[in-house]
Amino acid sequence: MPHLTLTNGRKLFYAEAGAGDPLILVHGSPGEHRMWGKVVEHLSPRFRLLMPDLPGHASSDPMPAGEDISTPATAEALAELVDFAGQPVWMAAHSYGGNITLHAAVRRPGQVRGLALFEPVFFQALKLAGEQETYESARRFFTLYADRVLAGRIEAVADLIDYWFGPGGFARLPQEVKDYVQAAAPGDTRDITAAFSDPMTKEDLAGLAIPVLIATGAASPPVAPAIAKALSRLLTDVRSSTVGSATHGLLASHPVVVAKLIQMVAKPKAPSP
Repeated sequence: MPHLTLTNGRKLFYAEAGAGDPLILVHGSPGEHRMWGKVVEHLSPRFRLLMPDLPGHASSDPMPAGEDISTPATAEALAELVDFAGQPVWMAAHSYGGNITLHAAVRRPGQVRGLALFEPVFFQALKLAGEQETYESARRFFTLYADRVLAGRIEAVADLIDYWFGPGGFARLPQEVKDYVQAAAPGDTRDITAAFSDPMTKEDLAGLAIPVLIATGAASPPVAPAIAKALSRLLTDVRSSTVGSATHGLLASHPVVVAKLIQMVAKPKAPSP
């Protein structure tokens, strides 16, 4: 698996597939590039796909103790991958990867052509849009979850999975997936902290003059469409889509729909007259 050596000296590993215009696929937290596995086959005939393991995840170098864990800091690694692509890119992202991708796009104006965001956990949008009650409700739930995990109460992971996937969601997971999300939970708390201390401003979002598509699952918790609605009020060129019967796991459950939505944004350039 190839890697990019970042300006801070650490290694960002990524997978590559397909040929065509560059499209960066960004996973959520906890996660790794393989979260896009079912979607790749529907995109690789048209795009050069770059799929990183975000810093601190999977094959990429871990985040040392005391490292800046903020979303903008993590986004710098992704922005360097945008530079590495060698030409303007499209980007698609899931969950917390959407937060990081928004920051990377702000950092690289003119180098990002458009975004497709699948259930971004961009709670800051609720705050910026004045949806304080919804924001505080989410903050209380996720703060309690993080506190429980850091106290060694690993059973809290089941509550998080059920929050996103509905009652019984954790119980329905294969054992190897249960083991994975439980092992990754302490690292996930780092990204939760970052998500609720995001410094993005209204001006940052309003200045993002590229097309953005935001997709949510019809069976996802109310916070997902609330975030999408808030972002729609803050961005200048945005459209929303609801994926019928999908939950937060729509990359795995609805890969064909996800690929089609990405292609709605990532359109080839019109030929010059």
